[in-house]
Amino acid sequence: MRNAIPEPWNQFLHDLDNSLNRELSLVCIGGFVLAMLHGLERPTSDLDFIECRPKSECKGLLDIAGEGRRLHEKHGVFLQYVSVAQLPDNYEDRLVAMFEGNFRYLRLYALGPYDLALSKFERNSEKDRDDLLRLASVADFDPQEFEGIYEEEFKLYVKDRLFHRTTFEFWLELINEQSSAVEDQDQ
Repeated sequence: MRNAIPEPWNQFLHDLDNSLNRELSLVCIGGFVLAMLHGLERPTSDLDFIECRPKSECKGLLDIAGEGRRLHEKHGVFLQYVSVAQLPDNYEDRLVAMFEGNFRYLRLYALGPYDLALSKFERNSEKDRDDLLRLASVADFDPQEFEGIYEEEFKLYVKDRLFHRTTFEFWLELINEQSSAVEDQDQ
């Protein structure tokens, strides 16, 4: 996990914090989390979030820091509310605080590694699979725990269970192949 917030995110988030007059929490997902917590080197210009607390502040927040708004124009990065992410039932139990103590009012939380991976499952693009492998390699990823969360908290919500189970098995195979390749290199 990074200790320092790289630019332009540091100044953007401080400007956002300075625009607030009470505590506000965001649950973050996507490339921002992968970059900030897990060292993914893929650039991202948006901070995707799935939840804003209090919810009543979300529209005002996006009016300040959403795409095309004042802070976006100033810093070249923006906030984006994502309403379609499919998540495991108990993801809130595994949230990770980001940049604690850096802001007066702003609180950022990230999905835990398994939940972050599963948030990319439905789309299953090549970029999502690359993100999964990167995450699995740096986040002490346990394939059995990942499968347990999928089975117990996630698969109930997928539309075509057989298709998704096949996709999930493919994801586990990718993770296991990567682990085997790393073990072979270490020997």
